[in-house]
Amino acid sequence: MTAREYTYRGSMKISPGDMALLRAGKKTCTVRLGMASVASDQIVMTDGRSSVPVRILKVDTSRCFKDLTDQDAMDEGFQTREELWKDLKHWYPRVLDQDPVTVIYFERLETGASIA
Repeated sequence: MTAREYTYRGSMKISPGDMALLRAGKKTCTVRLGMASVASDQIVMTDGRSSVPVRILKVDTSRCFKDLTDQDAMDEGFQTREELWKDLKHWYPRVLDQDPVTVIYFERLETGASIA
């Protein structure tokens, strides 16, 4: 795979299912294929219909797909690494074990919090 690089500015798209997990407090990170960065420490997560402001806590670009753990899965809102892998392979069908991934950790901001 060709290395993907992307910087998120202002908002980050997530699926409606991920939005439900975020709103329920079960999603505290998102895994993206390739090397990603976030332009500021606050961003809006959106599913295209609604949005939630979050504060970026950490961006981990040190791992590859096969290194994702059960803890990563739980932080994403899944029970196991295998569930996370299945979900990621839906969005990234050509992903290989050695492909780099970025794990972006965040915390939900209170509704009405301003995004700078």
